[in-house]
Amino acid sequence: GQNPRHPNFGLPAIMGTRANQPQQIKNALITSITDMVSADSRFDRVETLNVTVDKGAARIQLVVRMAGTGTLVPITFTVNAG
Repeated sequence: GQNPRHPNFGLPAIMGTRANQPQQIKNALITSITDMVSADSRFDRVETLNVTVDKGAARIQLVVRMAGTGTLVPITFTVNAG
């Protein structure tokens, strides 16, 4: 939401969220990622999604199913969570 050309795309602002609130961070990321994939016509759906929050960082591992082909694409990345 911070990119002026794409205000509806991106992860929620989790900086400033306390690192001692890992469940709040995890829930925000899961909801945002699921909503983003669902809204993008290139994807059929999220097959799996795992968010692990530890020491101020969130590790996201997901598998998405591509629309039309059914191809599964694994995606893994880490974001600063606090």
